[in-house]
Amino acid sequence: MMMSGTYGFGGIFGMFLQVAFIIAVIYFVIYLFKTVLQPSQKNEANDQKGKASLEILEERFARGEIDEEEFKQKKKVLSESVYKS
Repeated sequence: MMMSGTYGFGGIFGMFLQVAFIIAVIYFVIYLFKTVLQPSQKNEANDQKGKASLEILEERFARGEIDEEEFKQKKKVLSESVYKS
């Protein structure tokens, strides 16, 4: 008797291809979401990091640890580094 392809080599190979295709589609969807969402999350993290750094700098200036010239210089450096990233 001839096999209809459901139990023989073709059936197992076909099932393997279907599973591999489904895994590839799921991987591609996850990759797309990571690629699309990751830059916005990175920008938020940089903004928060910049705000935290600026707050620390302002506190140091308020305590008198640094003078006005150093404060302005460091503030300029911090704002440039946040917007570059």
